Amino acid sequence: MKTNIFLAFLFIVLALLFVGLFVFSEQRRTECDQMICINGDVVYYMDDGISVEITDDVFVEKIKAILEGAK
Repeated sequence: MKTNIFLAFLFIVLALLFVGLFVFSEQRRTECDQMICINGDVVYYMDDGISVEITDDVFVEKIKAILEGAK
């Protein structure tokens, strides 16, 4: 009985740790400049709370270069 309680507690702690790390890493990687957001390798165009993913690789690289030059 004690083993089952310990395993349940361990599972809950690991699940909360995993969720916390995921949320923290997502918040840390997102960079925004006006209406353009970069999250890892994905670039989003934000307008009135609606995000549209930009998938053209050349355009993505140009946006990243412009934003890096602005810092």
